[in-house]
Parts: sequence; structure tokens; C-alpha cells
Amino acid sequence: MVSSDTRMRVMLGAMVWWERWAFNALHGVVAVTGAAYLYMKLALVSDDPFAVVNHPWQPAMLSTHVIAAPFFVACFGMLFRSHTLRKLLSPNASNRRTGWTSLLSFAAMAISGYLIQIAPTAALIDAAIWTHVATSLLFAVGYGAHLVVGWRIRSPEPAAPAALGALLALAGPLTGSADAQPASPVRVERTVLLMGAPARFVAEAPDRAAGLAKLERMVRVVEATEADLSTWRDDSALSRLNRRPVGAPAPAAPAVCDLLDRLSAWHDATGGAFDPAVGRLVDAWGLRGRGRRPDAAALRSAAAGAGLRHLRIDRNPGFDRAPCAVTRRAAVTLDAGGFGKGEALDRVRRAEADRPDAWLIDFGGQVAVSGAPAGGGAWPVAVAHPARRGEPALELRLDAGSLATSGGSERDLTPDG
Repeated sequence: MVSSDTRMRVMLGAMVWWERWAFNALHGVVAVTGAAYLYMKLALVSDDPFAVVNHPWQPAMLSTHVIAAPFFVACFGMLFRSHTLRKLLSPNASNRRTGWTSLLSFAAMAISGYLIQIAPTAALIDAAIWTHVATSLLFAVGYGAHLVVGWRIRSPEPAAPAALGALLALAGPLTGSADAQPASPVRVERTVLLMGAPARFVAEAPDRAAGLAKLERMVRVVEATEADLSTWRDDSALSRLNRRPVGAPAPAAPAVCDLLDRLSAWHDATGGAFDPAVGRLVDAWGLRGRGRRPDAAALRSAAAGAGLRHLRIDRNPGFDRAPCAVTRRAAVTLDAGGFGKGEALDRVRRAEADRPDAWLIDFGGQVAVSGAPAGGGAWPVAVAHPARRGEPALELRLDAGSLATSGGSERDLTPDG
């Protein structure tokens, strides 16, 4: 992922550009035709006493509304996948309210619209019509407000004219504003799907433009780490290494060489308890899918091809500009599950070390913060119940460092009872 447009395709909380335009266009068509039909049916009276409609365009408005509605429902499915679901699962109560309001109002609007077509009695049809009108109005107003808020968040703050800025700078000392308290930093947030998990970035900065720039820098650092390490991507450096022929040395970038040295050091320090070269065991147990119980032969084969001992790291191997070379001495594969996210967070920490404003990254079960947020205190971190991910078991307060959890709420396998 090398551009904002590309990143939009995997971002949680934003749609691909054509999805966004399709949804907004269909929303406009359905809203305008529905309102026009309702106005013509209820507010207009035809001059022709024998007319079956109040306005010549009335049938066209109804037909267009009915034809566009199913496509609008399909577009909302894309919206739910890329945006509403994140709101429903957010730890923020305001985000959850927004998600539920969107989902429930749309569901009531769609169901009542369908009931208008199939209700067997006039009374039920009337009830469905007014339910449809009320929920459509609620959804349209709510979505319109959501677009305005989103536009304000994405738009840069208008800069003060240079002359006004000079006057304010001159007036400061004269009015005693030098003693005023500095403005509180603003907080901006972004969520992106990286390394197969949603990564939520929160940054504080003196103003929103600086905060958005900070978010972009942090996302780029994690993207670069993903390009090196993610086994969810076939084009990453780690995936290419895992595909190298056995016995053929492969040149590695400086960051990858440094990381492999540290992985080897932790492997030795733990007596082999930490061993990321377990990709074949991960595949044997189906941990990337629904899980399975491998038979004894498959398990023996996977275990024989696992272990960091099967990798050889040669410094100054003679490759042009390559500080090291890595050779697979067996069909071993590295899996970044035990270190990839932590490495990404460490790289962000190093990249932002000289910048004072606080930030938080919640990376699919691992949280890192740079320091206490503005105003003192600490960042609230909800810890999910080990078996019921949607239910917080407790809340911790984190003002420095990193915290990681692991559990079986998402991927769990119980063989033989």
C-alpha cells in the first residue's frame, strides 16, 4: 500500500471511492424521488377530475424510487462492511450509538418499504408507509449530518490571513495575552487494516492539520513494516524469504537483517521458547483458517521443518549493498505473529521519539502509547473477556509503553473434546 487511494481499499471506516460515490448518488436518487412522490401524492390536487394521479411525473417518481431502492440496499451492505461494523465494535460509546442508529434506521426503512409492496390490508399499508417516511427522514437527516461532520474532519482549517496574523502577534504583548494558557491540543483518529488486523491510530497535536500529518507519518511507518514482514501479503520481504529455494542465500535489507539478529537473540535468551520459525506448524494446524487437527505424519513433517535453527544469517555476504544474506537450510517458514505488530509499534516509537505530542496505537490486541495524553492522566484501555471478545472484562490505564493480550475468542480449536 503506497498511496492514500490504495489504502482506502483496505481501510476500516472508509469506502472505496466508487462505493462512496455510488452510495451517495443512490441515496440522493432514492431520497429525491421518494420525497417528490410523497409531495405529489399528498400535497397536489389535479385539475382533471378524472385523473388517476395528481401530477404527470408522479408514476415516474415512484418507478424510479422502487427501481433504485434495491441498489441502495446493496450499497448499504458495502457501507456496513467497511464502516458501520467498525462503529458497532468500537470501544467508544458515541461511535456505537452512531452505528446502531444507522443500522436500525436503515433496517426499519428497508423493511417498511418492502412491506408497502406486500401488506395484505389497507391499514397495514398505511402503517408501513408512515413508518417508511419517518425512518427515511431519520436516516436522511442522520446521514446528512454524518457527511457534514466527515467533511469538516477531512477539510483543513482555514488559515488566518497574513495581515490578521500579524495584528494578532502585535496585539498579544499589548493585551497581556502572553500570560494566557496555551490552547489544548486537538486529537485526531484513523483506523486502517494492516497485517490482517485493524490498526487504530490516535494522535494529539497543536492543530488538526499537524495531527493529520502525524497520523499519516505513523501509518506510513507501519505500512513499511508490513512491506517487510507481513505474511498476509505475498510481496513482503518475509513472504519472499519463505519462498526462497532451500540452500539459496537471499539478500536482505538492513532493517530485516537487524530484526533477524534480534529474533535470534530472543530465541537464544529464552532457550528456544520464543521461535518465530513455526510457519509450517501454523499451516498444519490451520491457524490462519478454521483450524484442524493434523494427523501424526503431518505433525511430524511440520515439526521437522520448524525452528530458527534452520535459518543461517551471514553478515557481509558479498551481495551488492546487502548487509546480510539469509539461507533456509530446510523448508522452514517464518511467521510474524509473535513479533510483527510489536516491531511495527517499535518503529513508530523510534520515528516519533523527538516529537512531544502523545499518541496511541491499538493494533488488534496490542496497544502502545507514547506518553500520557494532554491534561494528564492516562489512556483508557479496555481488555476484552478471554472467551467473549465483545465484552470488556476490565479497563486499564496506560501512560507509557505497550500492552499485549492474547486469547481464544477469535481463533480457537478444541480437538477431541
